[in-house]
Amino acid sequence: MKKLLAELKNSLGEIHCIVDYDPGKGLIYAEWIGYHTVEDVQRGCLTVLELLEDNKGKYPGLVSNISKVEGAWEDANGWIATEFMPRAIAAGLKKIGHLVGSDVFSQMSEESLRVNLEGLFTIGSFDKEEDVVKWLTEEPVLA
Repeated sequence: MKKLLAELKNSLGEIHCIVDYDPGKGLIYAEWIGYHTVEDVQRGCLTVLELLEDNKGKYPGLVSNISKVEGAWEDANGWIATEFMPRAIAAGLKKIGHLVGSDVFSQMSEESLRVNLEGLFTIGSFDKEEDVVKWLTEEPVLA
């Protein structure tokens, strides 16, 4: 069952990120809304990091719902790769599942992030939240 952690507002006073978590499933949910500055992305990611670091190893999966994002957020990808990801991994994050939308600029930003992290971290892209959750919570197949 999801529990609300934070509703973050941008400089215009509009909610741009909602962070929930589900202790039973070991998942964090970050829903991103509208346009984002680098600072907006950092604020949302730092909220996720706080939960991860305060509960090391308890949240291996992150549902990053970017289906309502408008425009590019690629400018934040460097910070995500060099600041957010090392701390998130150290706190036990194993996989991120992106729930993608139709905005082409957001899709391009997501693709750029996946390419930048290829070989370092597992990120999946999905059209339906239930598919993201299933992928994040399934046990890995041993070869």
